[in-house]
Amino acid sequence: MNRLLGIMAMIVSSTSLAVVADQFRCELEVRDMKTGEHTKSQQEFYASRILTGITPDRTIQITTANSSSNLELNTKKARINANLSIRYNHAVKFDYQNRPLQAKQDSCILMSGSYCNRSLPGEKEGVCVTAEFACMGTEPRTGPFDPKSSWSPVPLVDGIPQFSSESLNGRIHLISDETGTASAIAAVNCVHLGTLK
Repeated sequence: MNRLLGIMAMIVSSTSLAVVADQFRCELEVRDMKTGEHTKSQQEFYASRILTGITPDRTIQITTANSSSNLELNTKKARINANLSIRYNHAVKFDYQNRPLQAKQDSCILMSGSYCNRSLPGEKEGVCVTAEFACMGTEPRTGPFDPKSSWSPVPLVDGIPQFSSESLNGRIHLISDETGTASAIAAVNCVHLGTLK
């Protein structure tokens, strides 16, 4: 992996790659457990795959895509935020005639949230507690085609790695207030709608 990351400067020379983007629909919901108030947001968005690494022999290329969204709930007792960040990588192995042979994917869906207590109704801001939850997928630890790699195989269609939706399973997280008491719920559910070239 270090070998891949150390040659980022070679990216500029790979201008022949077509732009590939993935379309997602995510639903975020935040609920105040103290008052029962809640809000929900559904968003559709695109994430473009950007070339971020290529080996000197040009047999492996890695792309990365990122996107994020957030949702805020204001109640008489608190201001609650939920933030969603999606990051995923694709690696493609080529033969020496530049034909794609296999592909792998690594993805991480990261959630974070904050609970700002209000000691008085309508108070603009009180004590805030922020929490960041672990990735809902795995993070790259080794080279994508290393036997010990956590990257998952994905099919190639017309040379393009297909997005694996396994990491998009819906999740629910609890957000605590300044006393450590679970005071809000943040829920996320995402669907991959397709890959565009």
